[in-house]
Amino acid sequence: VVGANVYLAARIWKITDVDTYSKKFFVVPAKDGKPPIFGGGAGDISHLVRREMLNCLQNVDDLIHSYDIEVQKVLLKLAEENLTADKSDFLIKDEPAGKQTVMTFACSKINRTMMLFLKIRSQNVRNDEFVLNDLESSISCPSFAKVFPSLAEKPLTVMMVKTWFMENMGEVKNLLVSSKYVTLLPEDLQVKYLIYKYFDVDQTNNFLSQHNY
Repeated sequence: VVGANVYLAARIWKITDVDTYSKKFFVVPAKDGKPPIFGGGAGDISHLVRREMLNCLQNVDDLIHSYDIEVQKVLLKLAEENLTADKSDFLIKDEPAGKQTVMTFACSKINRTMMLFLKIRSQNVRNDEFVLNDLESSISCPSFAKVFPSLAEKPLTVMMVKTWFMENMGEVKNLLVSSKYVTLLPEDLQVKYLIYKYFDVDQTNNFLSQHNY
């Protein structure tokens, strides 16, 4: 944003111009005293962290006595809303307009890959009907319970994912919008880089094999 201050190289700078074509912005030292803005999204969250979150909710009855009443209420509510009655797996929740949501308790790469798998397997579903909220580790889409079993029964391979991306290069461009030089590569190398950096097909298939719906 032109006129905004940013913090770079231990100094505060003011943005004077943005060249969207070359993906560059130009700055001068800031002297107006305005606080800098800090853009960018959150980093990836590991599978170990998310599994520990799940473990806490699965053992909530034993853990809650270590916390005060308000924390106990929150933990019990989270477990009730997001796990099956026996706390053995995540709960598929019905939402308005035929959508279903799950809190996966999986790492960021698995969540992105599972979202991609759902897109590939779902027919006649618009892109905007798929919603991934990785901060909450939740995925929403129409008829999740109907599509989900096929992901474990007939796993997608890296080659199948690569083929889908090659046929949907618009998705690749959107995902690589912040990668300045990768978009200069041949399309097959862009897809290879994308799969390596943002997805994990093998780990996701292993995750899916552990959940039976």
